[in-house]
Amino acid sequence: MRTFILIIAITIAGIPHAFSAQLSAPAYNQASNNGFLKIANDKKPLRKPSKGMSMRKVKRLFGDPIRIMPATGKPPIERWVYEKYTVYFEGKYVIHAVRNRQFSPTRTN
Repeated sequence: MRTFILIIAITIAGIPHAFSAQLSAPAYNQASNNGFLKIANDKKPLRKPSKGMSMRKVKRLFGDPIRIMPATGKPPIERWVYEKYTVYFEGKYVIHAVRNRQFSPTRTN
């Protein structure tokens, strides 16, 4: 019985440490001075449109997208695909911009 209680106590003592490692590293930092988002842990920050930018401003600052996906759903959401990121618009304004996945040409299994 003492062994069982000891095992439970050790297990419970380790749980807060396991969760704190996940909560301590933020995924994103926001650069408010220039209106662009950058990924916190990347060596080179990726400049991409920030929330609230108009379509006109995105086109002026970042150029024409590689592909424009037609609006779907309610409310209609339109996607502009650039080489390194995709921008999501609701109406004429950015609601989100995400980095595109980079796929490796070699498979690891």
